[in-house]
Amino acid sequence: MEFAGKVVMLVDDSIVRGTTSREIIQMAKDAGARKVVMASCAPPIRFSNVYGIDMPSPLELVAHGRTEEEVAEHIGADLVIYQTLPDLIESCRQCNPSIQTFDCSVFTGEYVTGGVDERYLEHLEKLRNDKAKTKKMENGVQEAQMLSESCNGPMNGSDCLIGLPNHSPKIGPVMGMPAPIGVVGLHNSWYDS
Repeated sequence: MEFAGKVVMLVDDSIVRGTTSREIIQMAKDAGARKVVMASCAPPIRFSNVYGIDMPSPLELVAHGRTEEEVAEHIGADLVIYQTLPDLIESCRQCNPSIQTFDCSVFTGEYVTGGVDERYLEHLEKLRNDKAKTKKMENGVQEAQMLSESCNGPMNGSDCLIGLPNHSPKIGPVMGMPAPIGVVGLHNSWYDS
């Protein structure tokens, strides 16, 4: 595409975290665009979805607590244009005019089921943090597993799960390797709890 010296409008279905938008905007600028306008087919997403969609916490949402000008600056655009909520609702009603209520909570922070207050949102944030810690720990286990492998397989005395002795008290011998006689390597209290 020829962007050199032109004002370029990029259109996306929504802007959630802003990371993809930022990258694409930078690519357009690197290709010589004079200005880049980012258009979103959705209104600004400022709040979490609490109805089962795995969505970032509000702190990760680029529009949370930011004006449209601040979002544009954050993602590197010269201008951000959002669909308005009334226009989005009206366009959805064109398909089925009998629908009276839509869940617009990610845009408004008003949850159709009620009962979603600051305390509940804080509880969800804690659960997200706990999930992230678990995932980080799982990734650490995978990294340790890779580190415990040499070109020819498990290194002598390494535990394929965490890079420690080749026997774990709770799961027994690992990868068909015999349990060590006595204590070999470091003690890992993680398995003892």
